Amino acid sequence: MARYLFDCETDGLLDTLTQVHSLVLRDPDSGFTFSCTPHRYSTDDITIITDWTVEDALHALMHADEIIGHNIIKFDIPALQKVYPWFEPKGKITDTLVCSRLIWADIADHDLKQVRKGYPGKLVGSHSLKAWGYRLGVLKGEFGETSDWATWTPEMQTYCEQDVTVTAELYARIVKKEPTEKSLWIEHEFAKIIAMQERHGFAFNEDEAVKLYNQLVKRRLEISGELQEAFPPVEKTEVFIPKVNNRQRGYVKGEPFTKKWMVEFNPSSRQMIADRLQAMGWEPQEFTPSGQPKIDETILQALPYPEAKVLAEHFLVEKRIGQLAEGDQAWLKLVRKGRIHGSVNTNGAVTGRCTHSNPNVAQVPRVGSPYGAECRALFATTARWVLVGADLSGLELRCLAHFMALFDGGEYGRIVLEGDIHTVNQNAAGLPTRNDAKTFIYAFLYGAGDQKIGSIVAPDASPEEQKRIGKKLKRQFLAKTPALRRLREVVELKVLGFVPKAKPLLVNPSYEHLWRQDSAKQWWFKAGAGGVLIGLDGRKLHIRSAHAALNTLLQSAGALISKVSMILAYQELSTRGYVFGRDYAFVAHIHDEIQTECRPELADEVGQIVVQAMRDAGTFFAFGCPIDGEFKIGNNWKETH
Repeated sequence: MARYLFDCETDGLLDTLTQVHSLVLRDPDSGFTFSCTPHRYSTDDITIITDWTVEDALHALMHADEIIGHNIIKFDIPALQKVYPWFEPKGKITDTLVCSRLIWADIADHDLKQVRKGYPGKLVGSHSLKAWGYRLGVLKGEFGETSDWATWTPEMQTYCEQDVTVTAELYARIVKKEPTEKSLWIEHEFAKIIAMQERHGFAFNEDEAVKLYNQLVKRRLEISGELQEAFPPVEKTEVFIPKVNNRQRGYVKGEPFTKKWMVEFNPSSRQMIADRLQAMGWEPQEFTPSGQPKIDETILQALPYPEAKVLAEHFLVEKRIGQLAEGDQAWLKLVRKGRIHGSVNTNGAVTGRCTHSNPNVAQVPRVGSPYGAECRALFATTARWVLVGADLSGLELRCLAHFMALFDGGEYGRIVLEGDIHTVNQNAAGLPTRNDAKTFIYAFLYGAGDQKIGSIVAPDASPEEQKRIGKKLKRQFLAKTPALRRLREVVELKVLGFVPKAKPLLVNPSYEHLWRQDSAKQWWFKAGAGGVLIGLDGRKLHIRSAHAALNTLLQSAGALISKVSMILAYQELSTRGYVFGRDYAFVAHIHDEIQTECRPELADEVGQIVVQAMRDAGTFFAFGCPIDGEFKIGNNWKETH
């Protein structure tokens, strides 16, 4: 079985590179390294072979049973294919970056403990080779940070060899962790599709974006005028005793002098906003860690003062302008040739959910929010193509029903599918309206605290009163939903390190605290440190606190259903002969949503394929509650979600 670890160095990033400077392979079984470059190069290390050409190395990689490298799915393989279009690996692809994010999703927690021992603070939470070099004690070197990539040098070749050394050490660590085959397959297949999505990009209407920017800037100026009228300049005074005479300023040494000046209202200063509102009679209920009154859109919108509504709009307009044009990751700053190429970390959260950056496409405002429709409409399609948006239906509640089925035989799932689950939840929690019940259940599942829950039905109450109400609502809801209460207990007990066990007749009183009884009168024994749950695909979910356990379990299940949906959709589209980029392309994958652009005549078929893939994802995991989805066809994101 032929296996190679490898790394390459080029003269630029994926969109600009023109040549491969270095390509280094290592046979992990023999220990030999093949250091290849188009330039003359030699080394005294007898384990490094330098007489292979780059083409020799590419052929070896193409015909290997397995190739292993760090970030090879997103960079090295497409980089090599850009310069050598005939290069097509035939064996298994193992990306140590994908593995690292899967196995050590909580790596930041470990890194923070090592900072005092010399681990670089700027690398906390990083899965880069440089970060792993520090963790493994095999440093990468500094070549890439201090040198020009345009021209090959022997130091560059040595740097590439060292990258392979670090990768080999990391791979050995990964193998020892024994991640499940199912989790590895899901993350690698999904990463391949997302890499194609990133390179393809999401069509972006720059002309309309500029028009929207102008509209928002105009509104910002109007709001500024309204705020200056609402909050006129305030005179400030300060008495001080001059140390010297100053005839021009009227100072006389040793005699008190009163300085006066006017302070313009600054709507970007939250402290100034709080001062002005308190002068109007506002009594703040929430405070920042530093003790200042908390000021945000939600708080301002809820206040009875007309001036507060204008301030809330100021914050919102500034936020939209930042997203659109003026922020560091503004869409108009990042669009290239009419497309947004957002970056996706395919395992960025401990739950297995994706995280997004450059820009964060997941934060494009929804259609129902202010300027949301205008923002969504900017994300469109390739000329003469259409957009197909597919969503998983009621994913959170179906995931909850799947796990509750262990305790209620599938009853909650039947209500989700056939009845009105929100009315059932409304009655269980004793909530006044069905809409309150919808807000309540999602807040509850996402781990909301007592105060947040209480604010749903008592938004104007004090924080203490909201906490009291929230606690009561949770207690009522769990009392009338015993399967959920049992699920929550079991999950939290497992996270705390307990295992179910028959309690002995005699227990030493000093060890009594190691036993705990749940609502089903089952005994649990403290058997370990805990902190871990197992996801649908066998991955370890690292839980920071017991109260976050159920939320983490549900989010992970939803993330995996969504990932497998995209994998199965891609496989079916490929089976039918459709080619990514020629007939269709995925342009966005956000939580429970898949956006696909395609030729118009394929739109309905593509929508049906993606929705069927969502159903099949439930079957893939033997889900206790059937998964389903729905799709819309349109010309932009506003019309398809």
